[in-house]
Amino acid sequence: MKVIKKSWPLKKISAILLAILISGCNSGHESNGGDNGTPDPTPDPTPSPDVVTISIPSTVTFTEPTSGSKTESIVVSLSEALSQDLTLTLLTSDVTTRSSGAFKNYNTISSQDFNIAAGVTSAPLPLDLMHNNLYEGNKTLHYSISAENDTNYTLSNDRTVVTLNDSDTQPTVSFSNDLSTVVEGDSIKQQAVLSHYTSQDVTLTLTKTGIAAPEDFIVDISGLTLKLPAETLSTDITFSANDDAFNEGGESVIYTIASVGNATIDSSKNTLAFYIPGQKSFNDTGYVTYFDGIDYDSATPPASHPNQDADFGLDVTNGNEHSDGVYGFRYTKLDAHGNPLLPSATNWRCVKDEHSGLYIEAKQDPIALPNQPEVDAWIQNHRDDPDANPYPWESQSNSWRSASYTYTWHDSDNTTNGGYAGAVNDLLYSDGPISSQCAYINDGSGSNYCNTSSYIDSLNSRSICGITDWRLPSPVEARSFINFNVGTAPTEAIDFFPNLGDRLFTHSSSVKQDGSARCIDSKNGELELCNKNITHSTGIVAVSGGIE
Repeated sequence: MKVIKKSWPLKKISAILLAILISGCNSGHESNGGDNGTPDPTPDPTPSPDVVTISIPSTVTFTEPTSGSKTESIVVSLSEALSQDLTLTLLTSDVTTRSSGAFKNYNTISSQDFNIAAGVTSAPLPLDLMHNNLYEGNKTLHYSISAENDTNYTLSNDRTVVTLNDSDTQPTVSFSNDLSTVVEGDSIKQQAVLSHYTSQDVTLTLTKTGIAAPEDFIVDISGLTLKLPAETLSTDITFSANDDAFNEGGESVIYTIASVGNATIDSSKNTLAFYIPGQKSFNDTGYVTYFDGIDYDSATPPASHPNQDADFGLDVTNGNEHSDGVYGFRYTKLDAHGNPLLPSATNWRCVKDEHSGLYIEAKQDPIALPNQPEVDAWIQNHRDDPDANPYPWESQSNSWRSASYTYTWHDSDNTTNGGYAGAVNDLLYSDGPISSQCAYINDGSGSNYCNTSSYIDSLNSRSICGITDWRLPSPVEARSFINFNVGTAPTEAIDFFPNLGDRLFTHSSSVKQDGSARCIDSKNGELELCNKNITHSTGIVAVSGGIE
């Protein structure tokens, strides 16, 4: 018997599946894929939170403060606020700046922690800048931040290049003194001085004029060039006048700054002059009379007392001409600018001793001062009502160099005060600088005291007679312009010092009694001791230049 196979159900199922497959491929909306029918990739998991970026600027520029110090800020920025505090570590490092020493540009930061509070997106980071009084050009440093690793933030820029613009200008150069008198056999030291420091060497090219021959002096200026090394303010110039034993007139050597490298020239102080008098000499005493055993005014030398002062010195050899000073004295009157005047001039500020080269202050006429209770009462009234109580003592202030004013002795320099500085005295009222002892110009300038150093400072700041190095005289100098003559002055004699005051301070202190300074009785020339602290006692006649 033949068996017939039943295969149709299988073939039918295959056809149905094929139709479904073809139908699915031709449909345009059943697919989850793209236009080409490719299925989309598996969707991303839940996104993670954004990472906060922290940065500081790549560059910032600040200007050096003109004095003292100043705190600047470098801003740190966060792309989003953090939910908790962040601690940054700050660090600075020099590129061309200095973070230590006398000329440092800023206060260094070494691994300093800085806290940024949660919830903020920026904060100022500190940088303390310093004025270093050094002309050096612009400088740079690195300012860096760091933080502990954390998945919540990242540092996108962690270093700032900081540029510091220099606030100092190029310094000016000048000479410390424009004129010095140097007698033969002596030396003097002057300086070329900068107004402030510079990071570069400063070189001066000089010209030399004057009538002194090269063999008459020695000066430590090589090839008319001076050099001030970088970061120094001055260089010394030592001038020595050679003693050639010739009887000759005065000579001068004048140096002028012609050009300068790395500085500018102070045209008001660009000349340094040295004057060499013809010979080293001191004034004579002025004695032209004799002591006869009883009196000192005898006109003839007594045989019983031979070899007296009146027979020797300049009072004998140069004693017939009195228009420039009686007997052996030789003086020149000077005006407020330092120009010479005729001996007959009636208004002069200073006197030059032609023998020694000493410049001597000419004191103003004596004038009465108010008593201290009057001054104190006016000060109180002026403070209460300035408009109703104007300053009543302008005449006394305009006569601030009066011969009748007195001072305490004061010198704060322990190398020159003999071991005791003396009395500063009371600070005078700024709107009325006067006391029962002295007075100053009423222009509101400076702090004024009735003491020797304050008076000398005032003379120098006002450059009386064009001179800015006034000082107290030595005992020898103070005695050199005292006329000891007890006789009648010649009728044609001119008094160059009508106002000296009674007693004058010198710069010398007593060795054993350091609370006293040496002073001169101007009436008899005697050297005495004057207590440095006692008021209403001793005056001042300032000097400049000369020899001791």
